[in-house]
Amino acid sequence: MRTLPTALGIAASVMLWKTWEHHITQERSGTLTMLPPYSGRFPDSWALAISDQGGIAGIAFKPDRSDNIPIYWENPSAPPRSLPHPQGADTARLRALSHDGRFLVGQSERFRDTGTHATLWHPQGVTVLPSLTGARFSVATGVNTAGVAVGYVDFGDEEPRASYRYRGYRAVLWKDGLVEFLDEEERGIAAAINDSGLIAGYSTGQPVVWQKARKYLLKGGPGQAKALSLAGVIGGVLAGKPTIWSQLRATPKLLATPERVPGEVRAVNDRGQAVGVVFDPKAKAPRGAYWEDGTFRDPNTLIPAGSNFRELFPQELNSRGQLVGVGYTNRDELRGFIYTP
Repeated sequence: MRTLPTALGIAASVMLWKTWEHHITQERSGTLTMLPPYSGRFPDSWALAISDQGGIAGIAFKPDRSDNIPIYWENPSAPPRSLPHPQGADTARLRALSHDGRFLVGQSERFRDTGTHATLWHPQGVTVLPSLTGARFSVATGVNTAGVAVGYVDFGDEEPRASYRYRGYRAVLWKDGLVEFLDEEERGIAAAINDSGLIAGYSTGQPVVWQKARKYLLKGGPGQAKALSLAGVIGGVLAGKPTIWSQLRATPKLLATPERVPGEVRAVNDRGQAVGVVFDPKAKAPRGAYWEDGTFRDPNTLIPAGSNFRELFPQELNSRGQLVGVGYTNRDELRGFIYTP
């Protein structure tokens, strides 16, 4: 499940990166573009996901973070449009976008019932996805071009229902308006699904994939699978190390990080590129991370001279190698960005 660094965490970690300057390589070729803001009331923005056609999903929020709305940029030069909330929902958050840009998933909240509900945005509008009896909340974390979504439901700390053997998160799949367990007797989360129906996630502390109703443990021991490419490259983390599995039964490849700090892969494509985060154990602050063919690249080397950006936190990349994310400007504002190699 993809998680954004908080604004506080981003701010706290600005100076930390200075200690890693010797890892910075030369400025890289490509185009870095600041995405247009939504409106004056919601000036700050995060870009969360990008389709292969260049559509970008994200959120816009007020400077004091008191409110946010889901938004969508049709292209990097067009102002974003807001996406609808489900009827009765007070807030909504996006988490994933299909490769063709037609489907988005995430969650919506209703303050009156303190409920969080898995939500699907589609060409006809927006739909709250069904949950399961006894579940406290549900979240959708991935979707493919057929509109099939994956995620998890939570049964919390209450006594389990008679039909459920374990409490806590349970990996699920939504298809044709129905929800079903991926792993009926284990705790876990489904994080991503590709167009062939392969699903990546984790179950009882192990990185796994589900394929045609069967679960397979990935090699390497305890960890999490968090990302999946069109061809089945899997990204995630093993014992605090950012990890890539080139295929279902492959030996994991541990990716380099500055000073060997912990990290994880949160998005991957078939070109040997990945993005994610690295963590500093002392400052307890996340930093953006970018890998090419297993080599760590400081995302800040993508910033050209004279740019208004001073720090980048990639969130997602597409099959063409375009990166999107959030950048810290020289005026301490947060703005969505796209980088095109």
